[in-house]
Amino acid sequence: MEYEDARALVIETRDEIISNPDLADEIIMDYLGLEPDYLEDLLFS
Repeated sequence: MEYEDARALVIETRDEIISNPDLADEIIMDYLGLEPDYLEDLLFS
């Protein structure tokens, strides 16, 4: 995946989490395949 595509995916994921905070764990897994441990890194980067 190219840098710009990855960056856009992270931004899209962050926006989705901000819109649906109750589903944050599920969203980060679905969009990025990451464990919820990375949630803080995603939101504050």
